[in-house]
Amino acid sequence: MMGVPVMGMLLMVLGLALQAQPIRATTEFARFTHRGEPFPQDGVRQPLEVLSPPLIRGTWNAFRLVVDVEPGENFRLYVGQNPNNAMRVRIFREVVQKDAEGWGIAARQMVLLPFDSKAIPAAERAAERTTYTFWMEVQPPRNYRPRRLKLEPQLLLNDQWFTYPMEIRVLDLDVDLSGLPGRAVPDATAERPAAEPDFAYAMLLRQALCGDGEATFVEAAAGLQPLDRERESAASFAPALDALARKHSREDVDRELLRVLRIDDRKAWCAAPEFPRDRLGVEWPAALKNRVLQLAGDPYD
Repeated sequence: MMGVPVMGMLLMVLGLALQAQPIRATTEFARFTHRGEPFPQDGVRQPLEVLSPPLIRGTWNAFRLVVDVEPGENFRLYVGQNPNNAMRVRIFREVVQKDAEGWGIAARQMVLLPFDSKAIPAAERAAERTTYTFWMEVQPPRNYRPRRLKLEPQLLLNDQWFTYPMEIRVLDLDVDLSGLPGRAVPDATAERPAAEPDFAYAMLLRQALCGDGEATFVEAAAGLQPLDRERESAASFAPALDALARKHSREDVDRELLRVLRIDDRKAWCAAPEFPRDRLGVEWPAALKNRVLQLAGDPYD
């Protein structure tokens, strides 16, 4: 399906039942226009839905929520948990615009839950708009026991409830965030997101696989300067890779990275790094993360 085993984390959008849902969760890398089409430049032909993602303890794990409604309809957005309040959740609404260079996310702003669509400025609610997107981050506490939990984005639309069923997997993996570059501190002010959703992961892997062989992944992330959610997501993944390298070996981690990237000649690849956009579009880091995180095991209780 994606060229790598996915352990049930990602599901192609094939079922009519899922397609009919007015709320869904996707990877952080798929972006959508105000009419619900993937950004043309991203190469995402068939976006992936997230049903059972692995979560890393002690850091923010990112996803995108997509809300599809009829033009002019109002809605309220919630995120339920079972057990209740087991994890921290934060939401950023996205301002999607098209200019001379094409579609982009012009800004991102932190909002509180539940979120009422009436709070969206009228200027952003064009008569033909049917799709709204939200960047969602979820943080399990450090040392939380590995298990499966319910995380359910919910939508109240026309007095009817719609629930997107996510069964997240909290991995036996803690991260140490010390040593990372200056981290973004979200607040109520708008943030201008990165132009390419996968560039921070590409930069991290290029530095890690082609830099000093003795450098840790956190050291490889030093140049990311996370000033937005995309950079912070990639920077936060670096200590998870270091934790896996301590649990197994750096060779094991590198082997999985090279396998997903289909790198046979590491030296030649480092001379002209290429990433699998042709196979996976900009969602390739999601496949890579899922494959590497299999080294942490899979909780079943």
